[in-house]
Amino acid sequence: MKLLAGFTFRYKWSLLLIVLFSAVTVVLQLWNTGFIAEVTCDTVSALGKELTEEQYRERIVSIAVRMLLIMLGMAAAAVLSGLLAGRIAVHVSEDIRNTLYEKTLTFSLKEMDHFTVSSMITRCSNDVMQVQNGLYMLLTAALPVPFLIIGGIVGVMQYQLSMAWIVALGVGLVVAVFALLVKKALPLHRRMAVELDSLNRVTREGLSGIQILRALNRETWNGDRIRQGSAELKNTAQSSGLLEAIMQPSMYLILNLLNLLVLWIGGVYVSRSEMQVGDITAFINYLYMVISGLIMGAVVGLQVPLVVIGAARIREVLSTEPVIRDGNGTDAAPTNYDVEFDNVSFRYSDDAGMVVRNISFTAKQGEMTVIVGNTGCGKTTLMQLIPRLYDATEGEIRIGGRDIREMKLDELRAMIGYVPQRSFLYTGNIRSNIAFRDQAITDDEVERAAELSQSMPFIQAKEKGFAEWIAQGGSNVSGGQRQRLTIARALGGSPKILILDDSASALDLETGLKLRDALRSMMGDITVIFVTQRLSFIRNADRIIVMRDGEIKAVGKHDELKQSCDIYRDILQSQMGA
Repeated sequence: MKLLAGFTFRYKWSLLLIVLFSAVTVVLQLWNTGFIAEVTCDTVSALGKELTEEQYRERIVSIAVRMLLIMLGMAAAAVLSGLLAGRIAVHVSEDIRNTLYEKTLTFSLKEMDHFTVSSMITRCSNDVMQVQNGLYMLLTAALPVPFLIIGGIVGVMQYQLSMAWIVALGVGLVVAVFALLVKKALPLHRRMAVELDSLNRVTREGLSGIQILRALNRETWNGDRIRQGSAELKNTAQSSGLLEAIMQPSMYLILNLLNLLVLWIGGVYVSRSEMQVGDITAFINYLYMVISGLIMGAVVGLQVPLVVIGAARIREVLSTEPVIRDGNGTDAAPTNYDVEFDNVSFRYSDDAGMVVRNISFTAKQGEMTVIVGNTGCGKTTLMQLIPRLYDATEGEIRIGGRDIREMKLDELRAMIGYVPQRSFLYTGNIRSNIAFRDQAITDDEVERAAELSQSMPFIQAKEKGFAEWIAQGGSNVSGGQRQRLTIARALGGSPKILILDDSASALDLETGLKLRDALRSMMGDITVIFVTQRLSFIRNADRIIVMRDGEIKAVGKHDELKQSCDIYRDILQSQMGA
């Protein structure tokens, strides 16, 4: 709740107004209850001929006008309080959502692996919504509760103190019922959050891989998984809903039983002339204020576990310190853009084995370094270490002689054009995707990036050219076109280091050769590191790194390795079909 308080107190003036309106409402309600007692007493007096009909009418009209004004005041205060509460709740949820997203941007892949994408989506949507709804209920229903209870107790103290034990009995019974229900509700709400994460994951997985499910005729299998997750969530939600359904009727049953007890005992006091009938009416109203206040608090309180769990899941994200931190940075630019791995080893977690071990090589500026090896040997992992998506567990990576961990992250990543193994485009047009890292680049620079990446032929074939719409993920272009556009995006920011992680696998032979020649033409200023198994790129590389099972087995050029490295020869034979 400290997290929620931190965001909420940003709107302290609105909060103060809500408190003021809540206090005003309770004061007016107490005043109104006094008038109800007067009306009851006057009615009894009129029936007993103690008041004439004209006197009775004058008093009733006078009291009715005042009660009407009080009701209007209470309504105005309630409306203003609700508007302010809604404004605060919406703004707080916006602030939390923005803070969550900004925090997520600081995470490395290690933190994202820990939280998972499906869980992050739930935390940014459902958990934030639970906090928003809970905060609104807290400000509109729970905040007036202390005023109602205090006001009710003050009102009770004005009448028969010997009946105050009835109020205490009601408070004890309501609190006991509430504590029992919350004890049962809390684990159910926790389970619902976990089950919702799981259902989101399965649903997202099924929608993302729907083509594979159809191709392999596995729709029924995935449907069963979703139905099972939905059934588990439904059962938990039903159990939680049952507790909510039980709470209010049971508490109002307590209130009605207390009213009967007041009427019975109050009747005895009236028969002894120790109380008036109006006093009993007022006492019942004050009792109602106290118990209904507790019931309102209990209704909100039963939602508190949802808010607490949602806030805890949000706090878990916000309190997580990224393992990758900004370096101190220096004003000195690198003397060159050689990328040097010095005895680098890496593992994904402390209890896992090393994925890559004792990696040492230098990719020089103006040269193309190609990395080849069997599937799962750690090629992609090495590429992710350069822009510090992960940090090396042991050893150092240097650019121009500077340890990358000493550089500012913005400085480091500004000099790198990274094309990941999985091509991904953002919703927008072709130009916005190529200019994604720097929207200020000129049209000439966008066109040059498209030409170098061999994207220009298919862009010119599009009806709208660079204004052609790209769907989410690039689903409306082919795999080869998607790869070329991601290469163009990396080139759009004029990088000094270009990392291509198996980024030509979907290209035809002719386009691949043109891409190779284009990269060659621009390599005087940049360092190119290319993970690929394509012979056309391997053969013309300035340096080839051969990996097997997380280790470097050989370094050299094509002709040298062809003669000296069995692993390299196996790769060549697999590419040549021998």
